[in-house]
Amino acid sequence: MLKKAVKAVNLQSNKLNHQSIPTMAIETIDHLKKYSEVEYTIHFGISTKETRNRVKEFQIFLNELNFETTIIWYEDKVRVQVNF
Repeated sequence: MLKKAVKAVNLQSNKLNHQSIPTMAIETIDHLKKYSEVEYTIHFGISTKETRNRVKEFQIFLNELNFETTIIWYEDKVRVQVNF
């Protein structure tokens, strides 16, 4: 894991709800690598079953790409930590 100060990036809910999971995952990894960040924060407003399912799909897809991820849930957002 990177030994740098953690930076967070916001991903608005419209991407979570309307973009394909593979596209979103690849963009996330590209962004994290480009800026040497280890966390991505997805703001989705009110948590719904659909939102939780999409985040779980997102995590599964990242895991399939061999990235270890940790999901931290908050009331109106979720933080995705990716270990490189």
